[in-house]
Amino acid sequence: MPDPVSREEVLAQLGRIEASRDFQDSARLIALLRFLVEETLLGNGAQLKEVVIGNALYEREPAYDPRIDSTVRVEMRRLRRKLVDYFAGDGRDDPVAITVPTGQYAVVFTPRAAPPAAIAAGEPAGPALFEAGQGATAAVLPFLALSRDPAEQDLADRLTDEITFILSQWEGLRMAPRGAVLRYRESASTGKAAAAELGVDAVLHGSLRRHGDILRVIAELSDVQGYVLWSDRFDTPDADQLQVLERIARTLTSRLGIDSSQVRAQTMKPRPGAVQVMAAVSHGRRLMDSQRPDALHRAMALFERIARTAPDFARGYTGIADCACDLYRLGLLDRATAARMAREAAQHALRIDPASAEAHAALGTIAAWIDFDRAGAEAWFARAAQLGETARAARIRGVALLLLQREPEGAARQLRVARTLEPISAHQDIAEAISLFQGRQFTALAERFGRAPRVPAAAEARYYGALALLETGAPQAARAVIAEIADELADLPDLALGAAEIAARLGDGTAAGAGTPERPASHFARATLAMALGRQAEAIDALAACVAREDLARAWLRTDRRFDPLRGMPAFEALVAAVRDARPRGDR
Repeated sequence: MPDPVSREEVLAQLGRIEASRDFQDSARLIALLRFLVEETLLGNGAQLKEVVIGNALYEREPAYDPRIDSTVRVEMRRLRRKLVDYFAGDGRDDPVAITVPTGQYAVVFTPRAAPPAAIAAGEPAGPALFEAGQGATAAVLPFLALSRDPAEQDLADRLTDEITFILSQWEGLRMAPRGAVLRYRESASTGKAAAAELGVDAVLHGSLRRHGDILRVIAELSDVQGYVLWSDRFDTPDADQLQVLERIARTLTSRLGIDSSQVRAQTMKPRPGAVQVMAAVSHGRRLMDSQRPDALHRAMALFERIARTAPDFARGYTGIADCACDLYRLGLLDRATAARMAREAAQHALRIDPASAEAHAALGTIAAWIDFDRAGAEAWFARAAQLGETARAARIRGVALLLLQREPEGAARQLRVARTLEPISAHQDIAEAISLFQGRQFTALAERFGRAPRVPAAAEARYYGALALLETGAPQAARAVIAEIADELADLPDLALGAAEIAARLGDGTAAGAGTPERPASHFARATLAMALGRQAEAIDALAACVAREDLARAWLRTDRRFDPLRGMPAFEALVAAVRDARPRGDR
């Protein structure tokens, strides 16, 4: 986590805020903010309640009663919006961010870093994306059934309603009413015409088609000029129509999420160019979801371009931080490089938007995966959830609970939250497969990812499913799965020897030659292959190199079933102890 902020730094920052133009005529808000800051500095943040604040500041007679008096709630909403405006304007370069997350009264103090040098020195920044206004506006045009079958059109109409319903619950987004868009169901009007007629910033539209028992939905987002800026495709079994529609709608809306606190607070609205940038972010997030190296590198390049050209948008930087963490997870970035890239980008995102849920979640990921900081990770993730829960934050928080604290029930709970927020996700499949494998729930894992699904799952998830098939006595099924995914595994350093490992466990001695140095295999992969071949000393040497290099996979030494034959050996137990006793680290 970033260094703690001293009392003196906090009070100096409070003075800057009090003297600013934003708070010039806001004596009541200044008094409220000073009271909250001082109580938090005294360690009383957890005791701050609505009634405590009301009695301390507003001198009601009789005593303040939150059941009949909403003054504190109203003033808190005003204060949060004022702080967002201040740090986006006059306070953009201030060294400390002061925020009061929604749902609590304790104040959060966050040091703010300078922009990453590599990005700051890049191409000139473009115009600001946002201007004063009341949030974003959008319309969902009726989705079309390409077959023109009335039953399928009814399904498409229900999908339209489901997407509209979920989007209408977003903070900062106002939706065109259903009655206003119904006339476009049979209309030849373009997205450009619809946007102009409805007066919205963007239009979402799409189509539905059935292929046997698979339902395919294609969605497109258009700007006011009618250009398609973003598209996505969903293929899912049509077993339960209502459930399928909700799964597609929730995943679609999750990928189009808004993470701008000013837009959510309805104090700013997107300018015309903002929709294009927001669509680019959604495209980057979709690339990340696959967790494939080529897609992650493309997403990183996209987020870096967004960060260079969008000066008032935090999501380019949070995308950089998340990509760096994911590349580290896959063994494609070393720990020091990932730490530097991710931390600089996430802290700069907080400079732009101190109430960014994605930035807080990125810092939670850094604390969990890179620093092995249990308390820090949980604190960042908790703040992220207060600011606006996202599927990625819940997903990684769940894996972190298993990785750092060995809490399978808490991990499962968080993964269920993530699956609810984004039901169709390769990254989610991978997280669940890893959690089931490390939690030794092999029967459930084999059932979920072991056999060929009707809709293809990520190769990484299916690899763990193949291991579970071996554990549950289905070797031929494991052989069939690994034959289908061997080429995809070769690009993933921790799994590059996965096909050879399973072949060795099936008794194929020719797998011994697969561990040659020119293959893109990590030390952890070499250790798992060595275990499959019965070479315990070689496995311990490989694991020692994994621990020395500080690869993320070292965390699984304590739980991975494949290393059970090594447990009790002094050399192996020393490695486990080194991982268990690792102290939180930060790279500055």
